[in-house]
Amino acid sequence: FAPWLSRTVALKREMADRLGFVETRYDALLDQFEPGMTVSKLDKLFAPVREVSRTMLRRIEESGHTVDASCLMGEFPIEQQVALSKALLRGMGYDFSYGGIAQSPHPFTTSFGSPFDVRVTIRPDRHYIAAALMAAIHEGGHAVYEQGSASALVRTPVAGGASMGAHESQSRLWENAIGRSLPYWQGQYGAVIEAFPQQFADVDIATFARALNKVQPSLIRVEADEVTYNLHIIVRFELEKALINGEISVETLSGLWNAKYREYLGIEPTNDTEGVLQDIHWTGGFGYFPTYTLGNLYGAQIYATLRRTFPDFDERLARGDTGFILKWLREQMYVFGAIYLPEELIQRVTGEKPNPEYFVRYLTNKFEAVYDLPENGR
Repeated sequence: FAPWLSRTVALKREMADRLGFVETRYDALLDQFEPGMTVSKLDKLFAPVREVSRTMLRRIEESGHTVDASCLMGEFPIEQQVALSKALLRGMGYDFSYGGIAQSPHPFTTSFGSPFDVRVTIRPDRHYIAAALMAAIHEGGHAVYEQGSASALVRTPVAGGASMGAHESQSRLWENAIGRSLPYWQGQYGAVIEAFPQQFADVDIATFARALNKVQPSLIRVEADEVTYNLHIIVRFELEKALINGEISVETLSGLWNAKYREYLGIEPTNDTEGVLQDIHWTGGFGYFPTYTLGNLYGAQIYATLRRTFPDFDERLARGDTGFILKWLREQMYVFGAIYLPEELIQRVTGEKPNPEYFVRYLTNKFEAVYDLPENGR
């Protein structure tokens, strides 16, 4: 595969040169997915994320505390999983009259430049209920963002999300900050019991919600938990910017990949299938991966703004109300589509430019509580 990937790298380097850049060649490719973003900005934004992720992982491992996620494993008929996913999507405000749900090998959301046709897919696992449920909420975040564009933007270049990072902020906000929280499931657990009364008859809400936040380092990005996920992205970002900027060669990728996984996550692939070859993204180009972590940063900042705006945030969620969240997001963010550059959009929504400290506080506070750790490492 290396000779073919080398051709892609060469073509993308040429593309970057023809597009033009001020600081590094990689900036030109990054701009295709996150307009206005540069490597120098990313390095500053990502440094605190890398640090808090590695620190929190180490603290959890050293604590000896564990989370029992066995309630998520069992026998879950596919038809009932799809029905439950639909119920959760409706609860989020996803409009099925302008959309639909299907199954696919990898969950995704697609639209046709219009809020009037936005479709989602999930990948149910008969023996693991969380795969379908969290995919539904994640893709639902993308979908309600698309459906929230102003109708006046239909069939224009600014219909839909502002960037890949802005889009990912909504999928991660809904999936992680909201969808993995205890208050959310206090409001939605009735639907779980209704769909699977035998499987969850003896599982309380707190146990279910805690199971969704189990931390376990793994080699596969799409299966990563919230603490380790950004380390997967940062490995890819560091390698692909070095590739495009001519600092490393394709032939060295496998060894560098394995070394970074050993350094950042304490684990190492035994073969390239579970290592450097696990993603298809590099076959099509470079500059996309950083938007996943940007989405987590933007999402945490928006989440903090939501909680400041609504002091009774948890109480409303616990009553099953997510409508107030969707209404605020539509008015403050969704309606504008891609009119504003991502940095300006985040500033308009939250009152300040992208700031990684919101994610640092969010991750620290959340997983200190989940794993019963002393506050701030004390």
